[in-house]
Amino acid sequence: MKQNIKLLTLLMLSIFAINSCSENEQTIHVESVTLDKTSLTMIIGDVATLSATVLPINAENKKLDWHSTNSFALSVDETGEIVALKTGKGDIIVSAENGAWAICTITIEMYPLPIVLEGVLINGIRWASSNIDKPSTFAKKPEDFGMYYQWDRRKEWAITGNETEWDSSVPTSAVWEKENDPCPAGWRVPTHDELRSLSESGSTWETINGITGRLFGTAPNEIFLPAAGIRFSQQIHTPPIDLVGTNGMYWSSTNNGPSELANGLGFLVSRSEMGWGNRVNGQSVRCVAE
Repeated sequence: MKQNIKLLTLLMLSIFAINSCSENEQTIHVESVTLDKTSLTMIIGDVATLSATVLPINAENKKLDWHSTNSFALSVDETGEIVALKTGKGDIIVSAENGAWAICTITIEMYPLPIVLEGVLINGIRWASSNIDKPSTFAKKPEDFGMYYQWDRRKEWAITGNETEWDSSVPTSAVWEKENDPCPAGWRVPTHDELRSLSESGSTWETINGITGRLFGTAPNEIFLPAAGIRFSQQIHTPPIDLVGTNGMYWSSTNNGPSELANGLGFLVSRSEMGWGNRVNGQSVRCVAE
């Protein structure tokens, strides 16, 4: 009997020793993964590298998997090197085998276009590089909104806030009269056919310095029209300014018959097309050379 008890005790001690040894030799797993950046803005063609930190430092399997949620716009390799391919937005996700992960949101923009004082020639028509700001003054950068204008009126209107002196009367001219043209000397508001030619030159939705809009033409003869939105004809509309960043509306010098409408170019993220707007609306103007 005593011999049996002794054997049982030795067996239990052996099992305890084996379990203790197993616990001491247990695999140390990754507990967390962090990135040195959680967001990043890049220009097409840029290359950047994200650095990942894995904890604990003595984790046995530190192998990481890198993934891009928008491989059309940005790629990433096994070292965390990112290449900006096209304007857009996407996430870079890095993950460990046990499920720990981290994320960095990437925004890819176009390289800012230069101001070309003599304009840009597209389909035989010379276009200004930027919108009209105050009368006879171009905006400083291609992505600047400039000012709003009512059809056949030289008076500029702000891109923000309400206007206490807003003119609600409807312009009745057959064309945009020269004395009312806000473009600088040597430039003018484009005709319907000129805007249509621009629209048919081809365009893509792009982002420059955080401003969205459409890039028209073919490199190097390209112009960027920012999606500056619209100031509605009735200032009681809430808000009076809308569609900024999603739509662009640009006047032509052509009316649309005996009505309150005039022709212009309109665009959004999916398309660009000719249309019309209420002449009392505040819209953007992009000039052509005379």
